[in-house]
Amino acid sequence: MTKGILIKALDLFTVDEQLEIQERLKSNDIEVAFLRDD
Repeated sequence: MTKGILIKALDLFTVDEQLEIQERLKSNDIEVAFLRDD
């Protein structure tokens, strides 16, 4: 079963940092999503 991580505090991370976090946590068991307040 896939587990998810939702991150809503976008102001804390640059786009590059978001990509780095997604790559670092990338696996079959974990999915990372950054929520936007558009």
